[in-house]
Amino acid sequence: MNLLNRLKSITAALACLGGLCAASSVPAQEVWPNRTVRIVVPFPAGGASTDGMARAFAQELAKELKTSVIVENRPGGGTSVGTLAVKMQPADGHTLLFQSDGLFNAKLTTPQLAYEPSEFEIISPLAQTNYAFIVPANRGWEQLENLRGLDRELDVGTLGIGVSSYSILAARMTKHLQIKHRMVPYKGGVDGVKAVMAGEIDGYFATVGLT
Repeated sequence: MNLLNRLKSITAALACLGGLCAASSVPAQEVWPNRTVRIVVPFPAGGASTDGMARAFAQELAKELKTSVIVENRPGGGTSVGTLAVKMQPADGHTLLFQSDGLFNAKLTTPQLAYEPSEFEIISPLAQTNYAFIVPANRGWEQLENLRGLDRELDVGTLGIGVSSYSILAARMTKHLQIKHRMVPYKGGVDGVKAVMAGEIDGYFATVGLT
């Protein structure tokens, strides 16, 4: 079943970078869509590869559906703000969430979030994200091994507390290097990269492309 038919076969849809997801508790009813489809991106506009991909996806989806598809940015809370906003909408397939693995990982690191990944059904994978750990040029760190044995905490920027794709990467990296770290949250990738360039933090896991 192709992506469009899969979308039409469900009633409440979420789109995730890495997968399309859907709530599955309401039976199919009227022809879908019968009004504007809204894609919620839990990242700032222009602040992450997720946003750019969501906008490209929205354009193609609008052509296929022959209806209006709009993108709405709802950043904050380690992607939980956007996720919860979609959860609160009627399960009729007209509100989509373009999400990263934060749908699952934010819940792992912040169990008190008011949603469960099991409330959503994965429809289809869309892309794979590649990460790079970027550092200020004046630190003199040309490779990760240069950080081994650092005698202070490494300040690592993250896209909000709870987005554990960043948190897990930082934890694994610093464990391997036998150093300690502290996560510093930012609302979006642009803010994190600017902080690195200004020397405000020691590093940031940035997305460097999609495959």
